[in-house]
Amino acid sequence: MRTWIGAAAVAACVLGTGCEREGDWKDDLANYRWPIVDGTREPGEPGVVLLYHNWGAGCTGSAIAPRVVLTAKHCVQGMPASGWHVMVGRSYAYVEAEYAVRETRTTSGSSIQEKDIAVMILNDDFAYPLKRWEFLPWPGFRAGSPIEAVGYGQTNPGDSGSAGTKYRRGGNVVSLSGTTEFITHGENTCQGDSGGPILFNDVVAGIVSRGEEGCTGYGIMTRVSGFADLINQALRDTGACVPVSFEVCNGADDDCWNGPDDALGGTCACADGAAPRGAETCNGADDDCNAAIDDLPGCACTGGAPPGTETCNFIDDDCNGVIDDPCARLGDPCAADTECATGLCQDIGGGTRVCTARCTASGASPCPDSGYCDAAACGEGLCRPAGDGGGAPLGAPCTVGGECASRYCAPLPDGSAACSRSCAPGTLGCLAGEVCYGITETCGACLDESSVPGSRAFGEPCRSDGDCTSGLCLTDGDPAACGDDCPYRYCAVSCGAAGECPAGGHCRDGLCVLGPPSAPGESCLADADCVSGTCLAPPGGTARCAEACAPDGSCAAGFVCIEGACWPDATRPPDPCAAVGDPCTGGTCLDLDGEVLCVEPCAAVGDCRSGTSCVPGADGAGICVPASAAGGSAGGDGCDCAASGSGRTGGPLAALLLAAFVLAQRRRGPRT
Repeated sequence: MRTWIGAAAVAACVLGTGCEREGDWKDDLANYRWPIVDGTREPGEPGVVLLYHNWGAGCTGSAIAPRVVLTAKHCVQGMPASGWHVMVGRSYAYVEAEYAVRETRTTSGSSIQEKDIAVMILNDDFAYPLKRWEFLPWPGFRAGSPIEAVGYGQTNPGDSGSAGTKYRRGGNVVSLSGTTEFITHGENTCQGDSGGPILFNDVVAGIVSRGEEGCTGYGIMTRVSGFADLINQALRDTGACVPVSFEVCNGADDDCWNGPDDALGGTCACADGAAPRGAETCNGADDDCNAAIDDLPGCACTGGAPPGTETCNFIDDDCNGVIDDPCARLGDPCAADTECATGLCQDIGGGTRVCTARCTASGASPCPDSGYCDAAACGEGLCRPAGDGGGAPLGAPCTVGGECASRYCAPLPDGSAACSRSCAPGTLGCLAGEVCYGITETCGACLDESSVPGSRAFGEPCRSDGDCTSGLCLTDGDPAACGDDCPYRYCAVSCGAAGECPAGGHCRDGLCVLGPPSAPGESCLADADCVSGTCLAPPGGTARCAEACAPDGSCAAGFVCIEGACWPDATRPPDPCAAVGDPCTGGTCLDLDGEVLCVEPCAAVGDCRSGTSCVPGADGAGICVPASAAGGSAGGDGCDCAASGSGRTGGPLAALLLAAFVLAQRRRGPRT
């Protein structure tokens, strides 16, 4: 139902004359049943507005977005939108602002039962504080919940002169009727209050719809969250923020209220628009703002749970960022399991009981405190501290991992065992010249290719197409640069239909080649190796991915503009260095069999950029080297291969300055 008001009185107010509102419209208003009776005056709440129509109808509404007002369907049915006036003020006699309506939208059909809701689209932005609305069922809203009604209806059902002033009164939810309506009692809504808000915790949870005679009985209210689709579409169409969830810690304004991560307090590093603190730690807060508190293994406060008392159980019970901090660590002397953060106190061979843990030597760090699993590869054993064990080199005979510097003792195909590196079959986990020998389906060892029979997978070394499961043996780069043992010759596979490749590879001219795509300034062999799509090769220098200079000739920090291309302004991998230990951006200057190069570390062949390969350095750890040093080790024997690009001078900038005019040349790696 709606309140009918004399058109002349409405027009007088709109025009700013006669806003005392005395006249026949009050008698019409008395014929409608829904004002707030025995309430208190509400001088504020500008978001609760008075609605007038030129035809004489009046209701209450709630402004929830700059151009969206909520009201009741029965208020607007049959009324042209252009006739509505949205009034801001504490009463009909004190109107501060007026807004015209462009469009009204309602639920389908003419019935108001279980769907008495409408939205008004304003012509101009609402310049006053908005009301928050129930875009999802609000937590705690149930039978017995306290609510408040705000509206412009009569305060005395028997007094027609009591309408037109904004009042407020409290009541309670009696029951919920599905997801679209609820029943209330005590708020005493009456004539003129239709379409007005029913507030729960100051949120518009309901809209006044209908109720009993006398304005003091039960009321039936429309549940706002049951019609979120209708409301959200109006928000989208007017360019307003559309709420997607209750606020979570993620740097976004999920509920479209008070900005990003508001009211999350100490549990969110990004509360009220602050930046993330960094990596997540176990401290009862969401440090990285990914909408999950303490999403870490071994943290008692995951999901916002309260901290407890620390015990030796592999869990940070008190959420101070340290697991089992009062407990003995791996290798510490102990008398009982309960003393150990590892959960086990046992003699591991030294005659003294120490803290340890059972483990499987699978290669991944299976032990706490950076310890290792003292067992045969892929077998079960006990954890030892990292510094407790032998130092046998790769390839040396062994029985358990503790004898090896690599802490990994692998069985060989011939039945013996040797110190090795671990790998997972089917992945790029080894260095150039090595094959991942599968001991089990998920556990393997990196062995020299000569000791492992059978066909090779992507990225593994080969000498001919017949060595590869794919039938494609690729010499990556200049085929004449290396001999039979060239680490640039490996098994390739065809790219997928969308250019997809196995992890550790990228697509170049239809073939998956090793290494990630190169960023500007990183080495390359062809345009397809570059994120930028351009690989430039200066004479005598390292081919690198490049980007065009800005129109004013500027480049990003660390780059200089030469002949229209941005080029690194300092030595980078795999450039030559003047001396061991010289500065090298992103790497280290090492002597590789008489050639001092800037090299970067790698764990496996899939880590190095095109034009370099992952080989063992002097300490056995992987380094990315170009063909001139491939197959050698830092300070050790070098490769007998001819060096592609040997005789380079001085560094990248010097080479470019000597011959900048040829920067537009491209070097593409042929396939054999």
